[in-house]
Amino acid sequence: MLITLIYLAPIIISIIALIIDFRRGINKRALLVAGAATMIVEMFAMKYIANTWYVFCFSIFVPLAVIYTAISLYLSIKEDKENKEGK
Repeated sequence: MLITLIYLAPIIISIIALIIDFRRGINKRALLVAGAATMIVEMFAMKYIANTWYVFCFSIFVPLAVIYTAISLYLSIKEDKENKEGK
């Protein structure tokens, strides 16, 4: 049971991160870039790695969550700096 939870933890954490990010508001630019990068990752994952459900879910949710969260964080930090400089 513990092995299964550890095995599925990255996917579960990524889905939770996406839900939290989407509830705060969707950034279209970040979503499009994250989706494009995820498509590329998925393309290579399906070509070079065995076709299993775990690899499919891992290669979709983990890159999407990481890239979307990183871009959203970068844009919010950039916006915060611009607001501080404007004051």
